[in-house]
Amino acid sequence: MIANTVTRYALYGKFKRERLLARPGRLLVLKGQDVSSQDAVAETDLSPEFLELEVAKWLNIPAGELDAFTERREGDNISENDIIAVGPAGLVQPTVRAPCTGRVLRIAEGKIILEKRGTARKLLAVYPGEVIDLIAERGVVIETTGALVQGVWGNGQMNSGRLRLILEKRDDPFNASCLTAECAGHVLVGGYCNQEEALRKAVEMEANGLVLSSMEARLVSVAAALPIPIVLVEGFGKMPYNETVYGLLTSLADRESILHAQALKRAEGFVPELIAPIPKDFGAVPFEWLVNEATSNDTAFMVSGGKVRIINAGTAESRVGRLVRILGQPQSLANGLRCMAAEVKLNDEELVVVPLANLDLLE
Repeated sequence: MIANTVTRYALYGKFKRERLLARPGRLLVLKGQDVSSQDAVAETDLSPEFLELEVAKWLNIPAGELDAFTERREGDNISENDIIAVGPAGLVQPTVRAPCTGRVLRIAEGKIILEKRGTARKLLAVYPGEVIDLIAERGVVIETTGALVQGVWGNGQMNSGRLRLILEKRDDPFNASCLTAECAGHVLVGGYCNQEEALRKAVEMEANGLVLSSMEARLVSVAAALPIPIVLVEGFGKMPYNETVYGLLTSLADRESILHAQALKRAEGFVPELIAPIPKDFGAVPFEWLVNEATSNDTAFMVSGGKVRIINAGTAESRVGRLVRILGQPQSLANGLRCMAAEVKLNDEELVVVPLANLDLLE
């Protein structure tokens, strides 16, 4: 049967992550190479310049005969002082050398146009692990091992830092008074936020990112404009962490982590997430999961006994339980709706009937 969404939490797993340049560039690593988070895996030029060389005129040859005297072809990479054309033999044989490092863009009408290599922007691996695939001119796929926490909303930013919990209980609020000078350089784990001041103070205190249980919807525009990544695990409104994810975050305290607050687009496989890298020799058996592995129609299969989270259940917090069974026929609910539903046994053994649309599958 089918559930509406999938949220994955894992204490230890193996993941594949793409690192891509915004525009075509050059790869700096090889397939099978191990990389650290700060290793550059690719680079691209930010603002290339173009140089037009009057080569036929300099060689004193007709413009239409230039091809016969060039040593390079369109698309060739060149370094400064490389020979790019040689004139007819004679007492003095003229030679044209590249005035810069770059690429031969065009040879036509007696001219050679060079694309001068500009200031290079390097793309860091971010995820420590093994380069398992190369994407020509764009980037790499890295396999990394570690813990995973996915969220339901992100503001589009990405950063890394040691994970620091600034709450003692899973329902503690996140406010400005939680933030101190020790927060600088850390990815902070806080609870429910309803203060704009708290979000802005986190930036002022130089936090590297925020993982929050939930947030007031009116703060979306503020959070979206901030330069640090912000991920909501539970959603909008006053919701504490569910017990499963709170226990996982607590176990990861002080570990180096990567917070990728990409916008949630389940159909395309994009989910805001926190990954805390853990070495391969950790001792656990990793499971396989491909990043950006979209599930058909934004759905995933559920099985009896699987752990699920009840969302939009009319309570102040999401509840977690085990799927008992999918009911075969549409059910009439107390609110008058008739829909497909499932029986879920909550952690306190209470048995409830929940619409399939209100279930998250936890993995």
